[in-house]
Amino acid sequence: MGGQVEWVLGFPNTPLASAGEATDLAEQLHHPLSLENAMLHKVVLHLERHEPELALQELAAVELLAAEQRLAFIHSPEVFRGGALLLQGALRDALAMLRAGL
Repeated sequence: MGGQVEWVLGFPNTPLASAGEATDLAEQLHHPLSLENAMLHKVVLHLERHEPELALQELAAVELLAAEQRLAFIHSPEVFRGGALLLQGALRDALAMLRAGL
C-alpha cells in the first residue's frame, strides 16, 4: 500500500520499488496471503501507470499463486483484467470482463 501512497503523493518512480520490497518481504516470511496482497497492489500500480501488459503479467502470477496455495481473491481478478483491457483499447472485452468480475 505504501507504493500506492507514493503514487498519490506524486512520486511516479518510487512506488514499484516499494511494491517490490513488499513482495520480497512476503516471500521471505513465507506468507502466501501477504504475497498475494502485495502482488495485487503491484497490479494496481501498473494499471495506474498505464502499463496494461505488465499488469496482466503480474495478475497471471497472482492467479498462479492463488491456485497453488488455494487462496481466495479479495478482489475479483476479472476487474483488474478488465482495467488492463480498457487501457489497451479493447472496450467490448473490457466491459464483458468488468461485468463478469462485478
